[in-house]
Amino acid sequence: MKKYVYLILLTLIFIACDSKKVIDFETLPSTAKLYIQKHFSTTDYKRVVKDRDSALPTYEVLLYSDYILRFDHTGNCLQVKGNDLLPIPKSVISAKIDKYITEYYFNTRMVSWEKNATQQIITLSSRVVIYFNLKDEFIKSETIPFDAEIPPLQN
Repeated sequence: MKKYVYLILLTLIFIACDSKKVIDFETLPSTAKLYIQKHFSTTDYKRVVKDRDSALPTYEVLLYSDYILRFDHTGNCLQVKGNDLLPIPKSVISAKIDKYITEYYFNTRMVSWEKNATQQIITLSSRVVIYFNLKDEFIKSETIPFDAEIPPLQN
């Protein structure tokens, strides 16, 4: 009996580890490829990973410029991550959001952008996190203390 339990656990571990698979760029949904060509045309991809942890797969694209992009199963962009030295392009946000950030946070750079079912979340190099609804209207902002970790982005 212990053998069977061990075998079942080993099989489950193997299946769980197999949920992420490196794939070729050409197998990305066309919407994702167009997004990358539009906003990141000056760099090439380093790796594309298809993640099948949930019912619908997601895709993570690592570019040679070290941007990380995440797409849903249809190719809609869910997340763009840069860093303090590698701000994300302004073209990934709307003109309305860009105007707001330029007006109120003019001495900072965008280091990440995320979109979920109800809102957009932008993290700035000054450790300010700004929330907008899907109509690009400001919701709130908060500052993350420098001694605190930036929370992981939400799904």
